[in-house]
Amino acid sequence: MCKICRGEDLTGITTLDVSSCNMLKKIPNIEGLKELNCSHCYSLTEIPNIEGLKVLYCFYCTSLTEIPNIEGLKILYCDNCNLLTEIPNIKGLQELNCNDCKLLTKISNIEGLINLCCTTCHSLTEISNIKGLQGLNCSNCYSLTEIPNIKGLKELECSYCNSLTEIPNIESLQELDCNDCVLLTLIPAIEGLKGLGCSSCDSLTKLPNMKSLADLDCRECRLLTKVPNIENLEGLAAFGCPWLNPSREKLNKVIILQRFFKRYLSINQLMNIISETTEMYYEPGSKGFYLLRRKFEE
Repeated sequence: MCKICRGEDLTGITTLDVSSCNMLKKIPNIEGLKELNCSHCYSLTEIPNIEGLKVLYCFYCTSLTEIPNIEGLKILYCDNCNLLTEIPNIKGLQELNCNDCKLLTKISNIEGLINLCCTTCHSLTEISNIKGLQGLNCSNCYSLTEIPNIKGLKELECSYCNSLTEIPNIESLQELDCNDCVLLTLIPAIEGLKGLGCSSCDSLTKLPNMKSLADLDCRECRLLTKVPNIENLEGLAAFGCPWLNPSREKLNKVIILQRFFKRYLSINQLMNIISETTEMYYEPGSKGFYLLRRKFEE
């Protein structure tokens, strides 16, 4: 039983944790409260509009149907609230986690939002173009068909979005994970992109040459025919791509072995190793493996 259910005096408190209280159905409007944790309160049906509240954790409140529009709220975690159909446009909200909200269909244009995590929202069809958003994780949103071109976005994770056919050319983007987007046919040439994960994109046939790219994971892209010679590439995983040309397959084998040597080599260094080992087999314990180890250790 929590403090509220016990009838304790809550005057003057700024932080309240009533999580995992199955008896709690309603939160009183507590003046001066700054942080509230009412997660895992399965009977909770109502949270009041608490003036001045900055942090609200209400994940796994499975009877909750509505989040109040609390002006000034900075952090909201409402994951696994299965009856929620919308998130209010809370001006000033900076961090929003609403993963596994199965009935949520839209993320509104929340002014000031910096990080948004809305994974496994299976009914989600729209994410607004939120100005100033820096991080977006919308993986496993099966109904999502489009990602907005969000100016200033730095990290985008949209893996397992089975209806997604296109990713916009977001100029500011530095990290992109779009693994298992089976309808995705094209990766835009995003200048400044440093990390790209596009493994198991079954419809992807080619990749652009992005000069700033340092890490690329394109494993199990069954229709991929070519990996460009990206000048600054440091890490590459490209095995399971049967249509890549033979020289690239040799490169794949070398890079897989990098984990044995605890460091990366540049593409040019790897190419030099390949030219010297030509047809050798690279399994650990083989002649080719020991030759590679000497090369890595030089």
